[in-house]
Amino acid sequence: RESMSEEDEFVPEEEEEGSVTQGDGLMAAKARNRRGGGGAQALRIVATDLDGTFLDGAGRISARSRELVATLAERGITFAIATGRPAAALQPLVDDLGVPSLPVIMFNGACLQHCSPRAAPTLVWEQPLTSALAKEVVQLIDSAGLPLVYFTRIASVGLAKSSAHRTRLASFEKIGGGKPDSVVSTAAALLRAGAGEPL
Repeated sequence: RESMSEEDEFVPEEEEEGSVTQGDGLMAAKARNRRGGGGAQALRIVATDLDGTFLDGAGRISARSRELVATLAERGITFAIATGRPAAALQPLVDDLGVPSLPVIMFNGACLQHCSPRAAPTLVWEQPLTSALAKEVVQLIDSAGLPLVYFTRIASVGLAKSSAHRTRLASFEKIGGGKPDSVVSTAAALLRAGAGEPL
């Protein structure tokens, strides 16, 4: 593929001083490609986080972000999402964006899936925690008196021993982490309920 020329530059709109936009990230990647000299490879993929990067302040896909995705598609550049969110919390955004096959790095890098509008995701790769390590982490968090959400690729279970813990789980849902499929009050119940491979 040809490298993008200066005329093809995707120029971001004016932003507050010190902020970084998705356009800035694309331009920085293109600048790195240009510095490589004549043998530099063309940009092939752009991956972005969601909150504070691809989504607007209300958690929606902005017109600017939609324009970016369309521009990348026109140039044959793959657009991908990298997020800590689970698949269930991400699906409404995938449906809204409407990209036929969207590569998504989920669970902070533990899983790669192809997501499509109004369809179940297709697993490409995953690196789950071992059950022994997951048990150790759950017990450590429980002994510290903290709430947590335990994820497998297909389900999530919250641990909440108090009303303060339930409030913390609700705040997790508000920032896009999704509502746990169930909430239990003991670490043992959490490990039984989340018996699948933890991510």
